[in-house]
Amino acid sequence: MADRPAYHQPSAANRPLLALAGRPGPLGGVRGVANLARIAGMYALDLDLTGRGRLPDPHAFSGIATEQTLRVKSVWLPASLPNAALAERMVDLLRYARDELGLRSVIVPRRETGKSPELRTRAVLRPLLEEPESACLRLVIGIDGSDIPSNRDQLSTLAAYKRFAEEWDVDLALDMSHDANRAWEIEATIVRLMPRLHQVRLPASLDDHGVIGSSRLVNRAITMLADQGFAGTISLLPLQPPFLLRLRPGIAIEHIEVREQQIALRYQQVARALRPDSSNPRLPHGRDTLR
Repeated sequence: MADRPAYHQPSAANRPLLALAGRPGPLGGVRGVANLARIAGMYALDLDLTGRGRLPDPHAFSGIATEQTLRVKSVWLPASLPNAALAERMVDLLRYARDELGLRSVIVPRRETGKSPELRTRAVLRPLLEEPESACLRLVIGIDGSDIPSNRDQLSTLAAYKRFAEEWDVDLALDMSHDANRAWEIEATIVRLMPRLHQVRLPASLDDHGVIGSSRLVNRAITMLADQGFAGTISLLPLQPPFLLRLRPGIAIEHIEVREQQIALRYQQVARALRPDSSNPRLPHGRDTLR
């Protein structure tokens, strides 16, 4: 495989890990998401399993596990599950991803959206997270635009999320891939959620995708993440229709690459700004220049 730019490497200092976000069903299954990631030169996957459709079979991941080139770093789950059979299959899938694919984060929304007879996902996950092998797994609470009010209660809501995360020792994930809110104080959001902010999902699209001002909001978020030294995971979600992603992935790849370059450039600018000026070294006792 060709050498990747520095901003693909998790070991790069003060840089986030970049992952490709996607929902396996519409993209032709897990293999479709993996192929798109390979074309984009990315090795980390952020899978969205929040839909009510059929869960991927663990065997669908066998090719990825064999090749040892891609890793499923995070999985987004629904707040509740309709029945015990689906819950058991989901736990089996997560256990396989943990053991064979490097799964490290399981993201679940805080709010309950299902009917009362349904099983709460966090309760279903508890036995899995208590297994000794799950010491590497982190439970992450997902937040999206619909969770944050547009009025003066915005900051108090964010403070409540952070208190919840600290009380229960969980991390937070911010989903900006949809439901853009022009009244969203994104800079304050990022500052309030740090250092519990573990992952941010951004749209890979370069336009407003139907919501005025969303592209500008994403740009502001990238700037603030770099300024705050965010070193978690940033996942990029292509917003093109699934059939177009399968037939003409080049458009999505172009958008992904531009977003990657934008993120890398901003982090490089911050690193340069923080780097000591070797041409004008500071000396002790208040002397700022060499004589």
